[in-house]
Amino acid sequence: MIAASARYPADRIFLPRLAMIVPVAAVLDPVSLHADPRRAMVWPPGGDDEAGALPPDRVSISSEASLPEGGGPRSPFKANSLDQSEQQEVQRLQRSDSDVRAHEAAHQAAAGALGGGASFTYQSGPDGRQYAVGGEVPIRVAPGRTPEETIENARQVRAAALAPADPSAQDLAVASSAAQMEAAARAQQARQAADAYRRVTGTSGAAAGQHPAGCSCGAEPLATGQRQSQAL
Repeated sequence: MIAASARYPADRIFLPRLAMIVPVAAVLDPVSLHADPRRAMVWPPGGDDEAGALPPDRVSISSEASLPEGGGPRSPFKANSLDQSEQQEVQRLQRSDSDVRAHEAAHQAAAGALGGGASFTYQSGPDGRQYAVGGEVPIRVAPGRTPEETIENARQVRAAALAPADPSAQDLAVASSAAQMEAAARAQQARQAADAYRRVTGTSGAAAGQHPAGCSCGAEPLATGQRQSQAL
């Protein structure tokens, strides 16, 4: 899932339960992708990281994140001391913990080298344990050196956003943004092909009123070096 939140190093995106992406053609402010209760964060554009690496130690993570899943300090009370409503709450939190971790694991697996490690937010249960109720996975979103590389990156981001069985509204928004990024790259491909044709033949690459195959009319060109960050 994905959620909106704090600023992070450029070229980073988080893929939590919900996700949100801004148009590819514009330099975006930090955006967060999140879904109830999971969340994702977006890192602001700008700045060059060495080799575009995603530092795993830069993810936002609460102090409880080091606790084992479904774990944490135990309450001095035994489980059988919980009343029925408390037991039901523990069961609900256990399901949430399992769902959140599975959701973020799906984002992380599909993100591949573009993604980072998952971090979680926790809630204390009546039994004194900590349960994951939110999560996020950072993902790097940036155009490639060529339209072809940009298309490949966009497809991987879209796959990561839609990886969970239950993508959130913001996950879907991120997927939509990735599709726009791909369309802009394809439009750039078409323009480059038309320019090359004109240089070789001395004529236009398309007849008047027509457009080269694969041209995405109206799509904004992808600015060189433009980057954006989001979270799922």
